[in-house]
Amino acid sequence: MLVFDPRKRITATEALSDPYVAPYHDPQDEPIAREAFDWSFNDAELPVDSWKVMMYSEILDFHQVGDALTDPSVVPEGALAGPERRDDDEQVDN
Repeated sequence: MLVFDPRKRITATEALSDPYVAPYHDPQDEPIAREAFDWSFNDAELPVDSWKVMMYSEILDFHQVGDALTDPSVVPEGALAGPERRDDDEQVDN
């Protein structure tokens, strides 16, 4: 079941017949998608900052944060910054 390449994975229907998930199998509560999900947006050649803004907006939308915050032009300062770099000699306290 846990295969990275989606073309090599078993289907959801096949997975539901696996003994591991049998306790969760309920034919009365398992809708079937009418059409396949369109993943074509993943093929877009966008700058990293654009992907960050889209992810940030999606997270805010998921958590139903106010409309003003979901506007990509209103991204908090530093939200697009990458992780801080540290020197190799710098020690990390545990």
